[in-house]
Amino acid sequence: MTQKKIYREADSCCAFCQEREVSTLTIHHIDSDPENNAEGNLILVCGNCHGRITHGVLSQADVMLKKNELFWRGKSSGERARASLSVVVDNSVIMGSVANSITNIFANKQSVKAPPHPPGTIGANPPLKAYVDYLVKRYYEFKKADSSYGRKGRFSHAVIHCNIQNALGGKTFYLPEGKFQELVQFLQRHIEQTIQGKVNHKRGVPNYHSFQEHSGRHGF
Repeated sequence: MTQKKIYREADSCCAFCQEREVSTLTIHHIDSDPENNAEGNLILVCGNCHGRITHGVLSQADVMLKKNELFWRGKSSGERARASLSVVVDNSVIMGSVANSITNIFANKQSVKAPPHPPGTIGANPPLKAYVDYLVKRYYEFKKADSSYGRKGRFSHAVIHCNIQNALGGKTFYLPEGKFQELVQFLQRHIEQTIQGKVNHKRGVPNYHSFQEHSGRHGF
C-alpha cells in the first residue's frame, strides 16, 4: 500500500528527471535508513538520480525539498492549511508547525538553493561539470544501447560513480579540478569499451565530442 502511494505521489515517474521507464524506478529512503518506511521518508527516483543521491551530486537537502514539493503538489488548498507534515533534516525528524513552515516554501514557490560544491572541485566549475555530465550521460546511453546487441544483465546507473570513486579516490563532482583530465579519460575509456562504442569505432563514428567543442557549443 505504501509503495502504491509513493508511486502515485510522483505520478509514477522519477521525482527529479521525470523518467517513466518502470524498470529504472526505485524507492529511495531519504534518511538512508532502510528500516524507516514511513511515507514521509520515501521518494520515487530512477536509477540514474538514485546514483546521483548516493554519491552526493544531489544532497539530502535537495531530496528532502523535492519530497516536500511533491507533498504540496498533491494537496488541495484546504488540505495544505490543515496538514501537519514531518521532514528530515540531518537525520533529525522535524514535525508540526516547523515542518509546515519548511514545506510552505514550495507552496509559495520560493526557491531554495542546494549547498554548492566546495571551491576548487569539478562540481564548482560549470564548464568542467557540464562536460563530465555529458560524458556520464553518454555512457548511460551507450550502456542502454548495449542491450540491443544481446547483452544481458540489469544495468545500474550508480556503478560508474562507484568505479570513479574507487579509481580516483573521491566522488565524481567532489574531485579536485586537477583530476579533471584523469576523470575525462576514465569516462571516455568506459564509453569506448561498451559494445556500442566499439561498433562506432569500427564505423569511424565519434563516440563523443571534445571538451573544447562541448564548451563552445554551450557558450562556456
